Amino acid sequence: MTITTIILLILIGLILIVAEIFVVPGTTVVGFIGGALVVTGIVCGFMMLEPAQGWLVFSSTLAICVILGYFGFRGNTFQRFAVKSHIDGKIVDAVHSLQTGMKGVTLTRCTPIGKAQFGDIVEEVYSVSEFIEANTQIEILHIKENKIFVEVIKS
Repeated sequence: MTITTIILLILIGLILIVAEIFVVPGTTVVGFIGGALVVTGIVCGFMMLEPAQGWLVFSSTLAICVILGYFGFRGNTFQRFAVKSHIDGKIVDAVHSLQTGMKGVTLTRCTPIGKAQFGDIVEEVYSVSEFIEANTQIEILHIKENKIFVEVIKS
């Protein structure tokens, strides 16, 4: 095994570890493979090269790991990849304009959920007692958590 092979093992291992931490976190498979490649490269560096060169491979790998850790976990490293746009839209919630006691007409069959129209507002409504056929006059009993509960108007 040559020094080129050892360096390639370590570099591929470090790339996989960085990918595990920053690109695909939580899978651990990529990180374990990267760690195994780095350890294999260091062990091969000690076994195939002279002891001084083995320590050079180890210290270089350690220094690269420290540098990658410093720049990787620094606060502004990924700012150029971050989304900087803001959402200015607002939710238009017509339920707040409806009141208990308002009268309307069902547009669809309420079994027990259907659509109803109150003036010019169309909303999803919930029947509290029975199924309500389409085009039936209804009245709002109460509104709870943006759900409109209705019943048929008895003539």
